[in-house]
Amino acid sequence: MKTTKPGNKKDWEIIEKVIKIPYSLKTDELNVYVWNTTGETAYFDDLKIEKLTNKQNADFKMPALYLYIDEPDMQKLRDIRNKAFKKGILETNDDSWVKASMFYKNEDYKIKLRFKGDWLDHLEGNKWSFRIKIKKGKAWKGLKTFSIQNPESRHFLDEWFAHKILKKEDVLTTRYDFVPVYLNNNPLGIYAFEEHFEKQLPESQKRREGVILKFSEDQFWATYREFGNTDFMPVFEAADIIPFKFNKTLKNTTLKNQFLIAQNILYEYKYNIKKASEIFDIKKVAKFYAIITLAKMNHSLRWHNMRFYYNPVISKLEPVAYDGYTTDGYMAWGGNIFGNFEIKEAENTKIENRPNYFIFTDSVFRKEYLKELEKISSDTFLNNIFTKNKEQIKFYENELQKEFPFYVYDTAFLYDNAKKIRQDLNIFKTRIKEGKYDTLIFKTNDKKRYTNKYNEKSVPYFINVFTENTTDGTKQLKIENCLPYPVNITGFAVTDLFVSEEITPVKLDKYETKNLKAKNTEIKYLCVKVPGKNKIFFIDIFPFRSPVASTPLQKLSAKNKYNEPGKIITFKKGNHIIDKTIIIPAGKKVIFEAGANIDIINKAAFISYSPVFIKGTAKQKVIIQSSDFSANGFTVLQAEKKSEFKNAVFKNLNTLNYEGWNLTGAVTLYESDVYIDNCKFENNRCEDALNIVRSVFNVKNCSFENIFSDAFDSDFCTGTLENTNFDNIGNDAVDFSGSSALIKHCNVKNAGDKGISGGENSEITVDNCAVNNAKIGFASKDKSDLNISNCEIINCKYGFTVFQKKPEYGPAKISANNIIFSNTLKEHLIEKKSLLILNGKNITGYDKNTAKKFY
Repeated sequence: MKTTKPGNKKDWEIIEKVIKIPYSLKTDELNVYVWNTTGETAYFDDLKIEKLTNKQNADFKMPALYLYIDEPDMQKLRDIRNKAFKKGILETNDDSWVKASMFYKNEDYKIKLRFKGDWLDHLEGNKWSFRIKIKKGKAWKGLKTFSIQNPESRHFLDEWFAHKILKKEDVLTTRYDFVPVYLNNNPLGIYAFEEHFEKQLPESQKRREGVILKFSEDQFWATYREFGNTDFMPVFEAADIIPFKFNKTLKNTTLKNQFLIAQNILYEYKYNIKKASEIFDIKKVAKFYAIITLAKMNHSLRWHNMRFYYNPVISKLEPVAYDGYTTDGYMAWGGNIFGNFEIKEAENTKIENRPNYFIFTDSVFRKEYLKELEKISSDTFLNNIFTKNKEQIKFYENELQKEFPFYVYDTAFLYDNAKKIRQDLNIFKTRIKEGKYDTLIFKTNDKKRYTNKYNEKSVPYFINVFTENTTDGTKQLKIENCLPYPVNITGFAVTDLFVSEEITPVKLDKYETKNLKAKNTEIKYLCVKVPGKNKIFFIDIFPFRSPVASTPLQKLSAKNKYNEPGKIITFKKGNHIIDKTIIIPAGKKVIFEAGANIDIINKAAFISYSPVFIKGTAKQKVIIQSSDFSANGFTVLQAEKKSEFKNAVFKNLNTLNYEGWNLTGAVTLYESDVYIDNCKFENNRCEDALNIVRSVFNVKNCSFENIFSDAFDSDFCTGTLENTNFDNIGNDAVDFSGSSALIKHCNVKNAGDKGISGGENSEITVDNCAVNNAKIGFASKDKSDLNISNCEIINCKYGFTVFQKKPEYGPAKISANNIIFSNTLKEHLIEKKSLLILNGKNITGYDKNTAKKFY
């Protein structure tokens, strides 16, 4: 460049600038201009624009994720991508996966991946979205399966911060964060990664493994791909209810039973059959809708975006929040308060939107929802959560700006939404008080908008076939034709290649359901033809029964709810025979007087949603037993206040086991804090004598004798266990998972497996305890940390075992001081990467695959 100034020497200077183009730039062409900002005469010469061959990645401060895909598989992905652009939508199937390698922080992973998403924004430029599955034995950040995608597709930090709110309020959601990504050493910029729907999702949020399910989207996308519209077809009605991890679920008896119950519950939600409080964990679903309202995550309420977790302890659903935003941000529908609708608007809504309206007819839900709206719309709530995440917000904003230079996170968005909620709350409360939402009658006849437009590719998705029963060498099928035109059933097939059993055609009219028997129990497909068409459609037969509007909990509640008047229910001194299940609702106080002798027989169960107070004395204990050994447990679920068990004896009890609703404890407390003193647990007939879940406990001066399997099992709890004896235990005396506990002055004798065990990221302090005659004295596994002091290990095969069992966790640790070993075959067995610190000395592990020695 040459500049000229009066009185100054004319001169030339070289100006050179390296410009990094954001990965998010969606163009193949750039225009470059010279611009003189001084207003003085300037000359530009020899302007040269050079594209650098070595790509420079932004200077991200986060470790990067490296993906490596061989060229043949890269070409396969390119072909799938090209096909998607021709069709206008991405289609994936089991053949869409390719093998790959992944590296992160010097750790290597064998993986398979495929494209992720439905729309083409996931395939634009070089920044493609992927679903990644890690092969057996490893996990990344606690994840076995996850997706990576452009952070813009979920509107950057809006989705991330919404997840922070959800986690704070204990509403299930996916783990969601950011990571830079390289593909075959080419930098792709920053990505958002998100957990997929597997058992690690609920477990990482302190829930038991349970089925995660959804409405099938196949009908929706098959129709949309062909016509670009779905309104003219019954895509929602045809959407069957399916579990994630389909094959695993159906092969596992426990998970299959859970699914059969869960699909019934979701069926009730889909068709507005039962109240929200009978379907959902009501506090969780109220929080869910309140946060949806605050964060404007309405996109997640689209029926094909909704996901549900079946909580196997309480036998109800919890919503799983995710996918709240799009590239354009939030979806503006539903008003300032979701649910604050005009009745006419709700009455005329389409069938797929009705569940989101019908939920407001439940007064129990409305009460909880109002409470949550008032809480989360306060500036105090937002101030606290923003303060807690302030540094991380700024860090991620800076990282995102390296690729998206104009991006700024808008903190005012949530404050503005909260203000609007507060402004509309009184109107909403008035409508509720006036009974506007007590009943809701939907008036729209959706079938009027459906047409008989034929689409060969979508026909199989609109016929659902269920296996109702398999007896006497026949398979009994229930067939639902959701198409707006008739079909003919022509036979059955074992494979989808040819008809193995032809029958006289059976006509199935539009929207008709019929039952049919097949002689061959091995059939996998129903053969169907559309009148006037030659093609035979092979329809998958589901290996499970169709959903019905009934669940074990609802059956028990309908017959056995204990409706005594008054707030206090008392079991007085003397003998009581319970031969029918008792279910005590919330809002009561249950008292067992000293000297009460309760005999639960005939497979009856005791279930209370209210706190229980057992007031035995040293001389007059409360006995809770089962003389015929059939009792379906003594269970306290989600009691609002702390229960107290004093001077009680629990003996000969089994656990709740009713039509697929199965617990593990003879005595179970779930989300119910408890104080247990001077109680005895003996001769149980189930997996756990005492199982406490998601609660705070104090157990002292107790004894466990002649226990079938585990004595005291604590999941996701905080508590203290002291002055307690364990004798003749079938498996583990103390087994704590995901818990924080202090154990002191306890003695274990004759345990079939472990004396004291901590797993799944537990933190346990043990002091002045003894384990005598067990396979393992103390075990720490899966990122747990046990601090043990002043203890004795006697007649054990192993004193300490420290190892990793589940890949989604990590190595474990034990710190032990002042330990006395007596007649112990091997003082410790430590797996590689796990650690034992014994009397201040680090003992590094060298053992491999330790878990396989014990499981």
